[in-house]
Amino acid sequence: QSPTDAVALAAAARAFRARHAPRFENMPLRTLVALGIIERLNAHTHSGGAGAAGDEPARSALFDIMTKASHTCRPNCIYDAGREAYVALRPIARGEEVGFPYFERSCLAQSASVRSTVLRHTHLIARCHCTRCVRDRQFGDFC
Repeated sequence: QSPTDAVALAAAARAFRARHAPRFENMPLRTLVALGIIERLNAHTHSGGAGAAGDEPARSALFDIMTKASHTCRPNCIYDAGREAYVALRPIARGEEVGFPYFERSCLAQSASVRSTVLRHTHLIARCHCTRCVRDRQFGDFC
């Protein structure tokens, strides 16, 4: 584990504790780090559901099934935060892997190097291995 990774993990733990205090203030740091990582890598922002006040802060939600979906820069679905739902962008064949971008959809228009930098900073993924990024690294970015 590099010093940069350790700093990022400690920051994730502090952020998790700050968002959920005082419920977790006596929790061991190791557990907080684990929960912070799970939240940082798998949670989606959501508004709080029906009846939530407009000025209520955004919350994080974990979706059990979709935490198993892969990142790709060539998605077949997206997370629609307004509807708080996953939406297919095209028909998904039986047995086809479900994939969506782990970053804002607008980032898809960026180069592979920019997309990889965003993934590294937001999801601790060192390098994207989706088919689009592999092709872009081999033949150059087309963006």
